[in-house]
Amino acid sequence: MREDEYVQVLHFNSIRQEDGTVTNMSVPIVLAINDDDKAEIEKTGKVALRSPSGEVIAIMRNCEIFWHNKEERAARSFGVTDGRHPYIDEIYSGGDWLVGGDLEVFDRICYEDGLGDFSVSSP
Repeated sequence: MREDEYVQVLHFNSIRQEDGTVTNMSVPIVLAINDDDKAEIEKTGKVALRSPSGEVIAIMRNCEIFWHNKEERAARSFGVTDGRHPYIDEIYSGGDWLVGGDLEVFDRICYEDGLGDFSVSSP
């Protein structure tokens, strides 16, 4: 998710696609990174996204790195800023930067939750 999409989600709970259609999205899908990750991405311009088992499942290219305003994200996404909340703690302990870009997904992601027939994700 690039910064313009991120801001749309935070402020309007939706994303306006290039063709003008609007997609509801109440929580931004972002990747928080630290200063070391930021420096490496700025050198290479890409990021390998891995599954929990370590398999590369996608590559993000043409990366855009932007400031992670953690308190705004917590407040606008969840209506709470108290770090005792487990997800808010996760946001606060994340990196100070967010990265988005063009994704190349290598294979369909299956969550084994019984909802695969309803998924709209594609490789």
